[in-house]
Amino acid sequence: HRLLNYPDDLFGTAEKASGQKSRLLAQAAVATLILIFAPMRIKNLGSLRIDEDLNWIDGRLHLHIPAEQVKNNEELNFLLPPGPSDRVREYIDRYRSMSLPRANPHLFPGRNGKAKDITALRRLISNSLFKHTGICLTPHQFRHLAAKLLLEARPGHYEVVRKLLGHKNLSTAYDHYTGTETQAAIDLYDSVILDRKRGLSGKLEVDDNMPFLDPFNPFLK
Repeated sequence: HRLLNYPDDLFGTAEKASGQKSRLLAQAAVATLILIFAPMRIKNLGSLRIDEDLNWIDGRLHLHIPAEQVKNNEELNFLLPPGPSDRVREYIDRYRSMSLPRANPHLFPGRNGKAKDITALRRLISNSLFKHTGICLTPHQFRHLAAKLLLEARPGHYEVVRKLLGHKNLSTAYDHYTGTETQAAIDLYDSVILDRKRGLSGKLEVDDNMPFLDPFNPFLK
């Protein structure tokens, strides 16, 4: 609960701050927001360009990362929900270019027209998250968290995990996350049995005049 509400809470904190502090808070908020809804590798997150990788479709943000920029040469595409899309737009319009040249095309800009240093971005994400929520997560662990949450909600959906994380082979998802959803699968099965039991309740009626049939009687067929 703290993690999922953290980006919005941090945006609220950024609105009350000023200058460099405000920009860094908003930067940490939008970076975390993207990792939650589009769990990509930190290198791809840090190199996102507004002029190449971000497109807006009916008010929703589409993130596109070409295959040649991804570790396993698998193209990545994420279409964010309206709320998170609005937050990214707010960050771009209000916070991104504070004290930086507007000519810098990167979503997380650094100096001299380059992207923010990856180590600095990783540290900003993890340190800010821990400071405000007490949760310790590296940017890469958001990918593991995404698989865990998805499989717990939808046991056995390894192909969905593969597509979400951009794995080339289904076996990669199996190798990394098999067993994550074991209890969820058991809970799902229990719910199936309980639903069946509730559905049958009151439908079974016994006819007192029905003769007892002995299955061991050789004359019964």
